[in-house]
Order: sequence, then C-alpha cells, then structure tokens
Amino acid sequence: MSYSSDDQPVEPIGLVRTSQIIAGSLVAGVCMFLTVTFVMRSPKAFAPAPWDIMPPQAMITLLGLVMAAMMIVLSFVIPRQIVATSRRSLITTKPADLDKSDVTGNGLFGVYQTQMIIGLAMLEGAAFFNVIAFLIEGHIPSLMAAGVLVLIMLSRFPTQGNIAAWVEDQKSLIREERNHT
Repeated sequence: MSYSSDDQPVEPIGLVRTSQIIAGSLVAGVCMFLTVTFVMRSPKAFAPAPWDIMPPQAMITLLGLVMAAMMIVLSFVIPRQIVATSRRSLITTKPADLDKSDVTGNGLFGVYQTQMIIGLAMLEGAAFFNVIAFLIEGHIPSLMAAGVLVLIMLSRFPTQGNIAAWVEDQKSLIREERNHT
C-alpha cells in the first residue's frame, strides 16, 4: 500500500476502478448515442446507396473517415509524448521514493490515467463524429469506422494487471534514464 501526499493510504484497486469507470463511460456514451441514432433513422436506416461515399453526397462521411484514421494514429502518439514528458520530470525524484512505491507509483498512476483519458477521448470524438455522419447521411462506412474506434477503445480498457505492469515499465525507464544522465 502506498500513501498519498497527505499521508492517507491509497488503495490501488480503487484507483484502477476509477480508470475502469472512466474508460467504460467513454465507450458507453458512444454505444448509447449509436443506439439513439439507429432509432432516429429506423424508417430510413441507410442511404439509398449506403456504400457510395463519393463527394458531394457523402462529404461528412469522408470527413469522418479521415478523422477516424488521424485519431487512431494520434491516440497512440500524443499519450506517449505526455508520458515521456512526465517521465523526464520524474527523473528528479529520489531513487528511494521511486523504489518503495507500488501501483500508485509516485504520480505514475496519475500519468497513466491522464494518458488513458486523452487517448480514449480522441477515439471517442472520432467515433461520435462518425455516428453523427451516419445520422445525417446514412452511409455504412461511417458505422464501420465508429465500430472500429469502439473496438480500439475496448482493447485499451484498463485492468489492475496492465496498469501495474505499465507503472513498473515506467519505473524501469526512469531508472535507465537516470543512469544515462
């Protein structure tokens, strides 16, 4: 067990559960909106030519597909940059403090949560855009893009094991970076 800045015990399982609630809420929001969209479009569920995504009749769909591709890439790149920046600031932490901490990891858990939220929010935004594109235009590729984005979000769902492994990886990277400076 580790302690917070005001010497109160911090339960790692509670921190993990918070991350799971946040990630689950982001995914659930997209799924609920998709359900509402299907209900709203039910009389005319799909466009007359649901696979025809040539401009100008599918401009929003095309923008959604481009946004989905960009956000998939950026949802991996930007969180890694955030982690690298945070790790550089943690290099100045006393080595003894780094070694005695557990899953909360001297702020590493906060870094994990921040990068997780940012990465998932980027995917969620692109998924919402594609669901809106389907709502407006009714093209199937928008639905497929939203589905892929939700699957990627689910693949990044936090568990106690993968968070603990991530924190340990970051600790070892901090130790390596200290040795090289």
